[in-house]
Amino acid sequence: MNCLRVLDLSRGKIHELPSSIGNLKHLRYLDLSMTHIKTLNKTVCRLLSLQTLKLNECKELLSLPKHLISLTNLRHLDLEKNLRLISMPPGMGRLTGLQTLSTFVVGVESGCKIGELKDMRNLRGTLCISNLENVAMQEANQAALNDKPHLRRLKLLWRGASDNNDEQEVLAGLRPHQNIKELQIEHYGGARFPGWIGDYSSLSNLATLSLNNCWKCSILPPLGQLPVLKSLIIASMPSVKYVDDSFCGAGLVRAFPSLEILAFDNMASFLRWDGLEEGDIPRLRTLTISSCLKLTSLPKIQYFRSLEHLEISDCSQLPVLPKEAVPVSLSSLIINSCPYLRRWYETDGKTDLDQIVLNREVTIDGICRSTN
Repeated sequence: MNCLRVLDLSRGKIHELPSSIGNLKHLRYLDLSMTHIKTLNKTVCRLLSLQTLKLNECKELLSLPKHLISLTNLRHLDLEKNLRLISMPPGMGRLTGLQTLSTFVVGVESGCKIGELKDMRNLRGTLCISNLENVAMQEANQAALNDKPHLRRLKLLWRGASDNNDEQEVLAGLRPHQNIKELQIEHYGGARFPGWIGDYSSLSNLATLSLNNCWKCSILPPLGQLPVLKSLIIASMPSVKYVDDSFCGAGLVRAFPSLEILAFDNMASFLRWDGLEEGDIPRLRTLTISSCLKLTSLPKIQYFRSLEHLEISDCSQLPVLPKEAVPVSLSSLIINSCPYLRRWYETDGKTDLDQIVLNREVTIDGICRSTN
């Protein structure tokens, strides 16, 4: 098959490639996604015409061949969901023609560090940078993420807690280009977020933000002035006790002018959410609050005049909501494992209950109480 251009072995039950793969001199597209391969045969590096190499969800993949940089025509390298990959091969920075690099795993050896990203200005789409615990403070700027205008989605992942005290400076040096639309930060161990997170001039096009398991941060960044932010997920941040007006940011416009989806999940120390004023979050459609066991207060729900779906779960200290707090726009209300809220529905006057349920789908601990 000397003239083969495309070879798709994805989902196959293969554990290795034969050395003869290197004889396919004209191969341009090779897909090994969802296979059992642990490492690639080094003869793959003889495929000098190769433009696309897909290795998505190769869950046993441990390493890439050392001489992968020989593939100078490579434009797309897909490595999503390869959790066992330890490091990128040395010298990846020479592949300046890469347009797709879904994952970059930071190593500790020379040639495998984050600075290899510096000259990859053509990267576009999604980039996930993992093992950020291996990045020293002075190295973060070398990635030059703010010089990559075609990236749209960026994931910054630390793998669990580390003893690195420079994580705040590291994250400060990873500021992306203002064209970024989606940002995800996980397992960040800094005590504070750097200034560019929440700065409308730095993230003027950001539509989706997820902050997950940023375990040392006790104060959320001032996100309220991000002009096009539509979805905000905040999860597993055990040091956050209060969400107040600082969360809204100081600006000339009302807080969160474009936000439609907001979720707080698994916030072990979260006690109080206040600081909102009438006119803030005017477009909020979905609000989810779950596993906030110490939460005792919420802002006035009636402020959320566009709210359609409200779900509150596992918030055992949250008191009852006054019936006037339920906005007219609400069509779906779900309450699970909230004893005070449940007691309200079980013991309150029937008139109040009918007013809440009327023309809405209300589910309490799995029991639907809809009326029309």
